Amino acid sequence: MNNRLRIALYQPDIAGNTGTILRFAACLGLGVDIIEPAGFPLSDRALK
Repeated sequence: MNNRLRIALYQPDIAGNTGTILRFAACLGLGVDIIEPAGFPLSDRALK
């Protein structure tokens, strides 16, 4: 896969959706950039 392909999340508001995107990107071997501020604390617990 192309290691230069990344997903950017601009000021995400919903922690559950962000967690889903992070897991999906991990399955595909993609990087994810979260552009803050997010509408929730960026913690493992919030993203489940």
